[in-house]
Amino acid sequence: EQICIMMNHYAEYTKAELTFEAEKAPFDDEDKISSYAQPSVKLMQNLGVVSGKGMNRFYPKDNATRAEVA
Repeated sequence: EQICIMMNHYAEYTKAELTFEAEKAPFDDEDKISSYAQPSVKLMQNLGVVSGKGMNRFYPKDNATRAEVA
């Protein structure tokens, strides 16, 4: 969730033009995403930047691997 917040802030800072892929169904563990991070996570999900870790789960408190960050 922290990476989604950073990407959202960067997009705002650079005034990037964002194009939604499509409105996605919420992650099954959406209730575990911090309330302040939910808008950023949803935005990055709808942009197709993040897709979760399988079985429609996001695991917002897990550490990200180098590959996930790249």
